[in-house]
Amino acid sequence: HYMYLYGNDGYSAHETFQVVRNSYFGNLDLVNCLHNSFLTPNDPRLKLNTTVTGIRYSDSGVAVSTADGVQYEADYAVLTFSMGVLQQGNVTFTPELPFWKRVAINQFPMGYITTIFVMFNETLRSATRPHYRHMYVSPFRGVYHWNAEVVSVVEGQLNHTQPFALYRLWATEDEAVRVETQALEITKREVMDVYGKIFNSTVPEPEVFVSNINTDPLFYGGVPRFPLGATYKDLDNLRAPVSDRLFFAGDAYQVNL
Repeated sequence: HYMYLYGNDGYSAHETFQVVRNSYFGNLDLVNCLHNSFLTPNDPRLKLNTTVTGIRYSDSGVAVSTADGVQYEADYAVLTFSMGVLQQGNVTFTPELPFWKRVAINQFPMGYITTIFVMFNETLRSATRPHYRHMYVSPFRGVYHWNAEVVSVVEGQLNHTQPFALYRLWATEDEAVRVETQALEITKREVMDVYGKIFNSTVPEPEVFVSNINTDPLFYGGVPRFPLGATYKDLDNLRAPVSDRLFFAGDAYQVNL
């Protein structure tokens, strides 16, 4: 779990974010590092739980409207919306985004992926090896496949008085939608069956948490996909700024998408 980030000077960002590589909290520590680099504690400039509903832009600046009726003005805006949000039209742009931009946005569909976290109140057989991975091969596509990754916590670690084993696995596409929308008890029985096959034994009943990223109005999907027939010119249009005021960023805009 190593992450290397480089600043304009070639080394500062790498040094700042070294903490991420051995962290139990992963991306949360990365966010905290970024936050602490330019924001103060309880900085009023950081607006949490605030949903953007409209963006008005012109050659002179940008005005962003939110669901609570507040408007924020700036010279520029960096948009990191999920591609699913842009495709659903949850954010109103005034004026409307150019035709070439709308075509590019709708050309890259969101893939469905559901993350399932499974916690056992005891370590399982392979849980003595942190970050141990298992490949579960189902006869059906997208069913609880790669990966089942364990984080084994021993007594006293991370303020836990009892050991536990936390696993993560995924369901994709049609299976992701099925798992996300079915009753949690059904998912729990299915996961217990999966781990029973992985460990070749009966496993105790776990706690199960299922993400809802495919139906969450802030996402509408798990990962953007590079569709058949798309070109790097289409990706360039997707990443291109509008009016030199609206800039677009996020995993959907990566060259290696």
